[in-house]
Amino acid sequence: MFGYMGKILEVDLSSQSIKDIPLNEKDLKPFVGGSGLACKIMLDRLGTAIGGIDPLSPENLLIFMTGPLTGTRVPNSGRFEVCAKSPLTNIWGEANCGGRFGPYLKFAGYDGIVIRGKAEKPVYLDVDNGSARLDDADHLWGKGTYETQEILKKDLGDKRMSVTVIGPVGEKLAPISCVMSDRGRAAGRCGMGAVMGSKNLKAIVARGAQKVEVENKEALLEVVEEASERMDEEVSTDMFSSLGTSGYMETAEAYGDSPVKYYTESTFEELEDIAGTKMNETVFKKAYGCYGCRISCGRVIETEDLGETEGPEYETLVALGSLCLNGDIDSIYKANHLCNDAGIDTISIGSTIAFAMYLRDKGVISREDTDGVDLTWGNSEAIVEMVEKTARREGFGDIISEGSRAMGKKYGKEEWTATVKGLEIPMHDSRGYFALASGYATNNRGAVHVPEQLYQIEMGSPIEEYDIISEDRFVDEGKGIIAAKAQDYFGLFDAATICAFTWIRPTHLAPIFNYVTGFDYDIDSLLVTGERIFNTKRIFNNLCGIGKKDDCLPDIVLHPIEEGGTEGNVPDVEKQLKEYYEYRNWDWESGKPKKEKLKDLGLEKYASLIW
Repeated sequence: MFGYMGKILEVDLSSQSIKDIPLNEKDLKPFVGGSGLACKIMLDRLGTAIGGIDPLSPENLLIFMTGPLTGTRVPNSGRFEVCAKSPLTNIWGEANCGGRFGPYLKFAGYDGIVIRGKAEKPVYLDVDNGSARLDDADHLWGKGTYETQEILKKDLGDKRMSVTVIGPVGEKLAPISCVMSDRGRAAGRCGMGAVMGSKNLKAIVARGAQKVEVENKEALLEVVEEASERMDEEVSTDMFSSLGTSGYMETAEAYGDSPVKYYTESTFEELEDIAGTKMNETVFKKAYGCYGCRISCGRVIETEDLGETEGPEYETLVALGSLCLNGDIDSIYKANHLCNDAGIDTISIGSTIAFAMYLRDKGVISREDTDGVDLTWGNSEAIVEMVEKTARREGFGDIISEGSRAMGKKYGKEEWTATVKGLEIPMHDSRGYFALASGYATNNRGAVHVPEQLYQIEMGSPIEEYDIISEDRFVDEGKGIIAAKAQDYFGLFDAATICAFTWIRPTHLAPIFNYVTGFDYDIDSLLVTGERIFNTKRIFNNLCGIGKKDDCLPDIVLHPIEEGGTEGNVPDVEKQLKEYYEYRNWDWESGKPKKEKLKDLGLEKYASLIW
């Protein structure tokens, strides 16, 4: 079997049993790997019970999964997926992470890990060159992600190992907690840290020396070189290499893409004080990348208070910065470090803190509600204090740790939250790029931006092979179809698993798949494979009660902002959705894929689960 190690590890924490499960080509080719294969496994194992499963119960499955390109010579192939039913949204949950854990898991002999049950006491899983064991983690419980990784590396004494871990917030089952890996790399969205914590699983270690065999090495290297040359021509490649993702901030504001003051404005007077150029001119130490990366978008910074640590990404700079009217970059450095160590999704916490400021501004909550902390616009000290309180689930921080939707419900203002299906909208505004509207409204996780790359498509980076081309970012016509096609194509990256910043074109991706796996994909079958994966996740969500009513945007992002890059424009979500549903062949009333569509995609066995 080429591109795959041929087996996944199944761990039942309740019984402490571990066994190998072989993989076969009939499952791999249609779903590839990554989140696609993970969702298939969940549907097969859980079926109609999915809707009733408590995400924090032993019955929920937690799956770590790689893909066939992971750990190969394909550029930027150092990714892995963490999947489970989400405790934040109560639907399909998925988080993508970089670093080295994905490749190292394959070098340890496995394509993925399926975890069920709950250990009686804290444990960690050590996957070592074809075998695995559970060890006591009492001495690690309560420790931050940085210290935990260092202890495990010292105790195990293996330089060629990677660790994925949760912090104290995941242990305390906070729905906005994340899984961290290789210091500052995060599987950030959907509360996967809480699922891991609910199972008393503190960490997973991956190490080994096995090789990922490919079907045609010489041909692969040739097409990889061509794909790499094309990738180097992308504007985003140069920007991310030079400044990291934070280098996008000035461009984002110019296009009205960067939300300000909880999505009510689009310009920020102190933008230059928190932008990537400022960080690179003052505290930048070095760039770093994940396994096999040609871009190195990561930034190591050095400050007087923190020493050397990971610098904040674009999403973090906006979420804890301009979204809160915070122009103090030192406070963002500190808050980002605290989030990484505690294991907190910076998008969700930044958005939830900004929502609390919005509630305070509207007179819904007072200073007394926030433990005496003056949680008002631009108060950088209050932001850091709230991150610290959230890390401990203490006082108002406990409310923040539940996410924006829960906070909105508590104060009777759920309709004010900037969430889709319960997930906080990322730091890209659909009023700046209209295709984001139907993309956010229909994505299986809720509002996410990376798996579709719609903001880059709207900026002028088309995928010509599939006619994914936007000529006007403020036009609704055609955007529903663009969103669907982009979801299908870039969904392949999460199945493969490679970084979305790679921007490998279909004319290169099809032969890359084939030269790695020995399969016979072409450009058309690639897109159909992505479509199959997307619809499989939709079936999961249908079982959780998701339908047409849930494919919408919140009111707060549907009001025009006259000043700034949005130029007073607002997308027509319903118009885009009609296009989208017709292209997808989904039922307009129920929001379910029609039976004939499922049959066309080879998913007829799952039709009976939802029809």
